[in-house]
Amino acid sequence: FCFKRVLVRTGLLFAALFVSLSLPNFGAVMNIFGSTTVPCTCVVLPTLYNIYIKAATYDKDKDTWIKPTFLDRSAE
Repeated sequence: FCFKRVLVRTGLLFAALFVSLSLPNFGAVMNIFGSTTVPCTCVVLPTLYNIYIKAATYDKDKDTWIKPTFLDRSAE
């Protein structure tokens, strides 16, 4: 552990404490946060990961999988 890591964690803790104490109904904030992050982690990200895995191609000559990228390799 380094001192910078301790400062970041302490800062995040105090930021969360400030938000929770300054809002009268913190449950509403947590409901909004949960309703935006749960669909992303349960539906969107697994779909993108599956598309990424399915887009990989197998090179029989090198006996390896070629991972898909967003880079245009045809210009090389």
